[in-house]
Amino acid sequence: MNNIFNKPLYLTESEHRSLKLRLAEVEGLFKNQSTSLNTSSLKENASKAFQEDYLQTSAEVSSKLRRILGSSVVITNENLERLDDSVVWIGRTVTLLFDDNTEKTINICGAYCQTAVNNATYTSPLGQAIIWKKVGDEFSYEVWNDVFIWEIISIAKTKK
Repeated sequence: MNNIFNKPLYLTESEHRSLKLRLAEVEGLFKNQSTSLNTSSLKENASKAFQEDYLQTSAEVSSKLRRILGSSVVITNENLERLDDSVVWIGRTVTLLFDDNTEKTINICGAYCQTAVNNATYTSPLGQAIIWKKVGDEFSYEVWNDVFIWEIISIAKTKK
């Protein structure tokens, strides 16, 4: 079984900060809702059941975020700057040439990108297919049961 908690997850500083803020937010909501549930005199069982379910879900999310943060390795911006630009890794912008001669540029990010537009985590199927590759390397990648051949035509530091 491939469990994300069995190996470290690499996070950028901003991803780590974002997950910590999310954890604080969830735990704050959990604490407020728990206090409200314990002090209120709810007359409707459905409403109480909903709140109890909400609390359980919040506790599970909090636990999962704590495990992720506990098993993660934070890659500092300074370390990203020192990494070799000749290989695909976190903090790199990669331009790909598809087999139909169209180009696509993507940013490789840590395990938890803020946005999905033009980003791929190093843990995603695409990220796994190109991590550690170099300019000129070709690789195949399957999308919706179609196999495409792509070539890496450039690698650069991602601009912030």
